[in-house]
Amino acid sequence: MPEEKPKEVIVNKNNSKKRIDTYLREILLHRYSRNYIQNAIKQGKVLINGTPVSSNYRIKESDRILINVPEKIRYRAKPENIPLNIIHEDNDIIVVNKSPGMVVHPACGNYTGTLVNALLHHYPDLPEPARKSAKNPLDSSRLGIVHRLDKDTSGVIVVAKNQPALSLVSVQFAKRTVKKSYLTIVEGTPKKRKGFVDAPIGRSNFDRKKMAVSPVRGKNAITDYSVIRKIGSCCLVEAKPRTGRMHQIRIHMAHIGCPVIGDKTYWKGKLKIKIPRQMLHASSITLVHPSGEQEITFTAPLPEDFKTVMKTLGKDGQKEK
Repeated sequence: MPEEKPKEVIVNKNNSKKRIDTYLREILLHRYSRNYIQNAIKQGKVLINGTPVSSNYRIKESDRILINVPEKIRYRAKPENIPLNIIHEDNDIIVVNKSPGMVVHPACGNYTGTLVNALLHHYPDLPEPARKSAKNPLDSSRLGIVHRLDKDTSGVIVVAKNQPALSLVSVQFAKRTVKKSYLTIVEGTPKKRKGFVDAPIGRSNFDRKKMAVSPVRGKNAITDYSVIRKIGSCCLVEAKPRTGRMHQIRIHMAHIGCPVIGDKTYWKGKLKIKIPRQMLHASSITLVHPSGEQEITFTAPLPEDFKTVMKTLGKDGQKEK
């Protein structure tokens, strides 16, 4: 366990009336998430004038705050000889077809077996970003990775092999000029076979681990979609996110009443057949190659588990009543 280092702070006039959790994030330089701070407060690790308080306590001038928030352990990922399915490789980029079940970056509970662990073994000289994040308690190196996929989402990930390529690809993602296409199996059929979902996404008010459509606090999020074909009680959909919010496709499809099957977070349905994971696959990505002005598309074929679910649904995968 990390050693606790008590810290005492006296509130000045300028910070009076702030929420205690907000104030602590500020003085701790945002090294901790709001949820982490709130849990510390609930555990009595934060005292105001010697007394525990709640997260919504408004601090006052001259309040004496004693903080016993443990330091987070900094972790550096280690190389692991994990096979990678390489779609394309040249002097500037590597394009990986990520298998379902693989975490992209090491995180709490997933320190091994990640894409980063594999990349460290096969490509030990991949570049680090120009700026490092103080929020990340793990090694802040992203090793050329400029975007991510959820653990149970398969498909295309682009990795830069050098610093110039990393910068050029990162700019394209930041400007939203990268075109991404996903294939997904959803419950039911959208009312419109082709359309778009324009619904802002933010943290859920009821569960901080989930995202949700949030008109007030959410950030702009738009997903284009088209139904490819019906499969039993479900259908195969192509989804193209214009923005890159966390869980965007999963939330938007659930928002229009057609959640991604197998999604443990946003799907509440049940089918006669076993669904091994959320049926979401990053099928292609189009970007300008960092070596020049040529736009290039990389495609990842459907994994076997996705094909199996499609085949079985077409036969007898009707929804249970």
